[in-house]
Amino acid sequence: MKSFIIFLAICFSSPVLFGQGIIDDHFDHLKDVKDATQITIDGKLFGFAANFKENDDKDVAEIGEFLSTITGFSAIGIEELSNASAEYEKGLSVLKRGFDELIVVRSKGTNFSLYVDESNGIVHELVGIGHEGVKFGVLTLTGSMELKKIGKYASEIQMDGFDKMEKIEDYDLTEIKVYPNPVSNDGNVTLDTPQAFDGGQAIIIDGSGAKVKSYDIDRPSLDISTRNLVSGIYFMEISKDEVSVKRKFIIVD
Repeated sequence: MKSFIIFLAICFSSPVLFGQGIIDDHFDHLKDVKDATQITIDGKLFGFAANFKENDDKDVAEIGEFLSTITGFSAIGIEELSNASAEYEKGLSVLKRGFDELIVVRSKGTNFSLYVDESNGIVHELVGIGHEGVKFGVLTLTGSMELKKIGKYASEIQMDGFDKMEKIEDYDLTEIKVYPNPVSNDGNVTLDTPQAFDGGQAIIIDGSGAKVKSYDIDRPSLDISTRNLVSGIYFMEISKDEVSVKRKFIIVD
């Protein structure tokens, strides 16, 4: 594994400037902030990881295979930004228009959110945004990445923000399911949750953001009636301690 860590160190200490989607589109104004740190890595550099896929060390081979599915990485970090909280909220409003919320991690003075453009377990773009007091950071990964592997290998990438991605694996987010979807307004929707959310709470939120119903999570699967709910888009918010996760579902007539 040591040789692979050296490879990562070379990658993440060698900024390569290429356009990187949402950061260029919505956070470009932060690049000129005093003491801002910007790192952008082209997918060609990640492509070198494919050389590790045949490595005799299974761990090295697996992380090499994962990294080879990344086509780009970009990040901006600022140690002292007076309006860090406002930039975080503004960033969330942008992300909510084109991405699905994956996970929010909140603790005293700290907020970090992950949003994804994902289909069938494959992530095409993952965006992380957060602040801790006056510290602010935003990062984006693009490619065709398995969601489960993002959480599994996040600890191998030693950069601010990636440690929060470990929550994907810690809370087994890929096992959270809401089905059927869509569901009729005279039936039941089932919520499956992993053990990590035992003792947590599930809340149904309508398209306007109003809380409709709430349930204690005391079993792996909850069958929830959709009777008396009008057709439309809803969200199931699952929360436990500092972590909350949303899943979108649709109710039809």
